[in-house]
This record gives sequence, structure tokens and C-alpha cells, in this order.
Amino acid sequence: MIRCLMKTRRLLGLLGAALALPLAAQDSGGAVVQLADGTSVPLTTATLSYEYVAWKPGTPQFQAQPQRRDAAELWLAKKTYPVKGQNLQIVYTPVEKEREVEGVETRVKILVASSLVLGEGTRKTPLKLEPPHRDLVLPGAEKNLLLVVRTLDLKGETLTGTKKEFCLLSYTALVECPDDAANRVVRVEFR
Repeated sequence: MIRCLMKTRRLLGLLGAALALPLAAQDSGGAVVQLADGTSVPLTTATLSYEYVAWKPGTPQFQAQPQRRDAAELWLAKKTYPVKGQNLQIVYTPVEKEREVEGVETRVKILVASSLVLGEGTRKTPLKLEPPHRDLVLPGAEKNLLLVVRTLDLKGETLTGTKKEFCLLSYTALVECPDDAANRVVRVEFR
């Protein structure tokens, strides 16, 4: 009987900690990621992450190591958009691409991010996809340094502590985000 009470108390303590976790997540900037297959992934922490390569003139671009710059805001061209408390919808357009299907190269239509919509309710702002300006990605960098921003990702941690990363969009044809419904992000609700 005493063992049963101890186990019950332990379970209630774990349950209380699990229920308190989403409340703490609201303070730390969590998000809910909605995928094209209809599933949602709640994140207790969420950070936008820009993947880029930077290299000096005269050095081949392929030798540059990909790097990341994390941000709490959405960067498009020279503008910054706060995302806390906002919904970010990714708008897709079908594009023909070469794919190997059953061992044969063929042209298929895949969905590629073409624009964004930020806001909720009646306050929605359509946004054009433009890579962030170099001053946002590499403030104070040498002017002759070459830079290509490759992707915008969302990094975070799930309720169970698993680290997750979602590719939201690609700024270059050299890198593609997953196009299958189970990995294609259609909306992010930032807390």
C-alpha cells in the first residue's frame, strides 16, 4: 500500500512537471509548427536560423563551410519583422524539377516556397521572399567578403526535450527544403 502511494505521488509529480512545461514554454518563445500532412509539432523553444556561406574573393565557394546566424526576428532584405505572437504562413507554388523516379530522370512538379504571410486575423502582411541583407547576417564583416544566404530554418526543442530543425524555405537553387508533406512546413504559430 505504501509503495502504491509512493508511485502515485511520483506519477503526480511527473504529471505536474509535464503540465507546467508548456506554460514555461510561453515565456521562452515557443512555437507550434504545422506540417502539410496535417500534423503539428509543439516546440518549447523556437529560433529562426539563417544558413549561409561566406568566402573571400579568389577562393572557390564550395570550399566555404556553411555557417548559421540565429535570430528572434524574420529578416527579408534590409527589413526585420518581429515574429513573437505572430503566425507565419509559407505560400507554395508548383515548380517543375528534374527528379529520379524509379531509376529514370523525369520532370515532376514539386511545391517550392514562393512568399510568406505574417500576422493573424485581419492583420496579415504578405511578404516577398528576399535573402536577408549582409549587414543583418554578418554585421561589421569585410566589404569584399562574398555571401550567399542559403536557407531559413526553424530550430527548437519539443516537449520531450528532442531537438528539432525544420527547413522553412530556400533562397538558392543549390539547396532544397524537403518537399514531402510530412516535412513541409505550412505554418508556424510563434508564442
